[in-house]
Amino acid sequence: MISTKTVIHHTVECTPTQPSLVGSPPDLTKRPQLSLIRGHQTGITILMADDDPDDCLLAREAWEEIKSGHELRFVHDGQEILDYVLHRGLYTTQPSAPRPGIILLDLNMPKKNGHEVLRVVKTNPELQTIPIIVFTTTRHIDEIIQAYKEGANAFMTKPSTFEGYRDTFRAVDHFWLHLVQLPNQ
Repeated sequence: MISTKTVIHHTVECTPTQPSLVGSPPDLTKRPQLSLIRGHQTGITILMADDDPDDCLLAREAWEEIKSGHELRFVHDGQEILDYVLHRGLYTTQPSAPRPGIILLDLNMPKKNGHEVLRVVKTNPELQTIPIIVFTTTRHIDEIIQAYKEGANAFMTKPSTFEGYRDTFRAVDHFWLHLVQLPNQ
C-alpha cells in the first residue's frame, strides 16, 4: 500500500523591522510573509546583543551570505536588550520587537553586561525559555562556568574573521534552527 503525506501550507503576515546596526527606527512599510508548514514556523528572529560595530557588520554580512531564512536583529548594549525583550522604551510594541527565538549575547557590553542580562532573562517566567547563546571573545573558564550557572544554553567564542562568522552561523542555523525544537514554535 502506498501512503501519501499531506503538507499543510499556510501564510501569515508579520511586520518585522529590518536588522539594524545603529538602532534606527523600524521600517514598518515592509510586510514580508512568514510561511507555516505543518506547524513549523520559519522566519524566527535571532537577536544579537553586541556593542562592537565591526562585529555587527561581520555578523550581518555572514548571516546574509548563509541565506538562513531567519531574521538577525541587533541591539548594542545590555540595557537595550532588556528593553527589547521586556517591550520597554523604543520597543513597546510587538511589531518593533517580536519575541526572539534565540539570543546571541556578548558578555562585555556597556550599561548592563551579559551576566546581568542572563540573570534577568533567565529568572523571568515569560522569557526564561528563550535560548541564550553566549557569543563573546572571552575564553576564561570562570566566565564560561558563570554563564552556564546563570542559565546560558550554550557558550561560543566569537570568531574574528568573516569566514569564522559564516561557519559559526551555519552551525547555529543548522543546530538551533533545524535540529532543535525551540519552545516558541
